[in-house]
Amino acid sequence: MRRRSKPSSCTTRQAPVRGRGPTICVSSQVGCPIGCSFCATGQSGFDRNLSEAEIVDQFLAASRDLGETQRSLTNVVFMGMGEPLNNYAAVVGAIRRWARPDTLNFSPRRVTVSTIGLVPFIERLSAEGCRSTWRSPCTRPTMLCVAA
Repeated sequence: MRRRSKPSSCTTRQAPVRGRGPTICVSSQVGCPIGCSFCATGQSGFDRNLSEAEIVDQFLAASRDLGETQRSLTNVVFMGMGEPLNNYAAVVGAIRRWARPDTLNFSPRRVTVSTIGLVPFIERLSAEGCRSTWRSPCTRPTMLCVAA
Protein backbone atom coordinates (compact mmCIF):
# COMPACT_ATOMS: atom_id res chain seq x y z
CA MET A 1 0.00 0.00 0.00
CA ARG A 2 1.35 3.40 -0.99
CA ARG A 3 1.16 6.16 1.61
CA ARG A 4 0.17 9.60 0.44
CA SER A 5 2.49 12.32 1.58
CA LYS A 6 1.07 15.27 3.42
CA PRO A 7 1.15 18.56 1.56
CA SER A 8 3.76 21.02 2.74
CA SER A 9 2.58 24.19 1.04
CA CYS A 10 -0.57 25.73 -0.39
CA THR A 11 -1.37 26.61 -3.97
CA THR A 12 -2.45 29.83 -5.64
CA ARG A 13 -3.17 30.02 -9.33
CA GLN A 14 -4.75 32.27 -11.90
CA ALA A 15 -8.01 30.87 -13.17
CA PRO A 16 -9.13 32.03 -16.61
CA VAL A 17 -12.77 33.14 -16.58
CA ARG A 18 -14.28 34.03 -19.94
CA GLY A 19 -15.46 37.62 -20.16
CA ARG A 20 -13.85 38.71 -16.90
CA GLY A 21 -10.51 40.09 -15.88
CA PRO A 22 -7.86 38.13 -14.02
CA THR A 23 -9.21 35.79 -11.35
CA ILE A 24 -7.10 34.03 -8.75
CA CYS A 25 -7.81 30.83 -6.91
CA VAL A 26 -6.56 30.94 -3.30
CA SER A 27 -6.12 28.33 -0.59
CA SER A 28 -7.32 28.47 3.00
CA GLN A 29 -5.51 25.42 4.35
CA VAL A 30 -2.50 23.26 3.58
CA GLY A 31 -4.25 20.06 2.62
CA CYS A 32 -7.83 19.41 3.70
CA PRO A 33 -9.38 17.44 6.58
CA ILE A 34 -12.69 16.75 4.80
CA GLY A 35 -11.55 13.99 2.43
CA CYS A 36 -14.12 14.41 -0.38
CA SER A 37 -13.77 11.51 -2.81
CA PHE A 38 -13.74 13.83 -5.86
CA CYS A 39 -10.95 16.06 -4.54
CA ALA A 40 -7.23 15.28 -4.87
CA THR A 41 -6.37 17.67 -2.02
CA GLY A 42 -8.76 15.91 0.33
CA GLN A 43 -7.12 12.59 -0.43
CA SER A 44 -3.63 13.86 0.42
CA GLY A 45 -4.31 14.66 4.06
CA PHE A 46 -4.30 17.79 6.18
CA ASP A 47 -1.38 19.76 7.55
CA ARG A 48 -2.69 23.08 8.93
CA ASN A 49 -4.86 26.15 8.54
CA LEU A 50 -3.33 29.16 6.82
CA SER A 51 -3.20 32.38 8.79
CA GLU A 52 -5.10 35.48 7.68
CA ALA A 53 -1.77 37.02 6.64
CA GLU A 54 -0.86 34.00 4.49
CA ILE A 55 -4.22 34.22 2.71
CA VAL A 56 -3.81 37.97 2.14
CA ASP A 57 -0.28 37.36 0.84
CA GLN A 58 -1.62 35.04 -1.90
CA PHE A 59 -3.63 38.01 -3.28
CA LEU A 60 -0.63 40.34 -3.05
CA ALA A 61 1.69 37.85 -4.76
CA ALA A 62 -0.78 37.27 -7.59
CA SER A 63 -1.20 41.04 -8.04
CA ARG A 64 2.57 41.47 -8.27
CA ASP A 65 2.80 38.60 -10.77
CA LEU A 66 0.36 40.36 -13.10
CA GLY A 67 2.77 43.23 -13.51
CA GLU A 68 1.96 46.67 -14.77
CA THR A 69 1.01 45.57 -18.28
CA GLN A 70 -2.08 43.59 -17.25
CA ARG A 71 -5.32 44.62 -15.61
CA SER A 72 -5.60 44.28 -11.86
CA LEU A 73 -7.31 41.29 -10.29
CA THR A 74 -11.06 41.35 -10.66
CA ASN A 75 -12.12 38.20 -8.80
CA VAL A 76 -10.91 35.88 -6.06
CA VAL A 77 -12.20 32.36 -5.53
CA PHE A 78 -11.48 30.17 -2.51
CA MET A 79 -11.14 26.97 -4.55
CA GLY A 80 -7.54 26.12 -3.77
CA MET A 81 -6.57 23.77 -0.98
CA GLY A 82 -8.84 23.32 1.99
CA GLU A 83 -12.38 23.89 3.18
CA PRO A 84 -12.53 27.68 3.68
CA LEU A 85 -15.28 27.58 6.29
CA ASN A 86 -13.16 25.24 8.46
CA ASN A 87 -10.78 28.19 8.70
CA TYR A 88 -13.57 30.73 9.10
CA ALA A 89 -11.82 33.46 11.12
CA ALA A 90 -8.78 33.66 8.82
CA VAL A 91 -10.86 33.54 5.61
CA VAL A 92 -13.32 36.24 6.71
CA GLY A 93 -10.45 38.27 8.15
CA ALA A 94 -8.63 38.15 4.80
CA ILE A 95 -11.77 39.15 2.87
CA ARG A 96 -12.30 42.08 5.23
CA ARG A 97 -8.65 43.12 5.01
CA TRP A 98 -8.77 43.05 1.19
CA ALA A 99 -11.87 45.29 1.39
CA ARG A 100 -10.47 47.97 3.70
CA PRO A 101 -9.98 51.33 1.93
CA ASP A 102 -6.57 51.74 3.59
CA THR A 103 -5.34 48.41 2.18
CA LEU A 104 -6.61 47.03 -1.15
CA ASN A 105 -10.18 48.37 -1.36
CA PHE A 106 -11.22 45.10 -3.07
CA SER A 107 -14.98 44.50 -3.01
CA PRO A 108 -16.09 41.39 -1.08
CA ARG A 109 -18.70 40.90 -3.80
CA ARG A 110 -15.84 39.86 -6.06
CA VAL A 111 -14.90 37.02 -3.71
CA THR A 112 -16.44 33.55 -4.00
CA VAL A 113 -16.09 31.04 -1.17
CA SER A 114 -16.43 27.46 -2.41
CA THR A 115 -17.60 25.18 0.39
CA ILE A 116 -18.92 21.68 0.91
CA GLY A 117 -21.84 23.36 2.66
CA LEU A 118 -21.05 23.80 6.35
CA VAL A 119 -24.44 25.34 7.15
CA PRO A 120 -23.63 26.90 10.56
CA PHE A 121 -20.74 28.83 8.98
CA ILE A 122 -22.81 29.83 5.95
CA GLU A 123 -25.46 31.22 8.30
CA ARG A 124 -22.76 33.00 10.32
CA LEU A 125 -21.29 34.48 7.14
CA SER A 126 -24.70 35.83 6.22
CA ALA A 127 -25.49 37.11 9.72
CA GLU A 128 -22.19 38.99 9.89
CA GLY A 129 -22.99 40.79 6.65
CA CYS A 130 -19.98 39.49 4.75
CA ARG A 131 -20.94 40.36 1.18
CA SER A 132 -19.11 37.49 -0.47
CA THR A 133 -20.69 34.81 -2.60
CA TRP A 134 -20.59 31.15 -1.65
CA ARG A 135 -20.73 28.08 -3.84
CA SER A 136 -21.13 24.43 -2.99
CA PRO A 137 -19.67 22.05 -5.61
CA CYS A 138 -20.99 18.94 -3.82
CA THR A 139 -24.60 19.64 -4.75
CA ARG A 140 -25.99 20.99 -7.98
CA PRO A 141 -23.92 23.99 -9.09
CA THR A 142 -25.48 27.01 -7.42
CA MET A 143 -24.30 30.52 -6.81
CA LEU A 144 -26.00 32.18 -3.89
CA CYS A 145 -25.33 35.68 -2.64
CA VAL A 146 -25.32 36.00 1.11
CA ALA A 147 -25.23 39.79 1.06
CA ALA A 148 -27.23 41.54 3.75
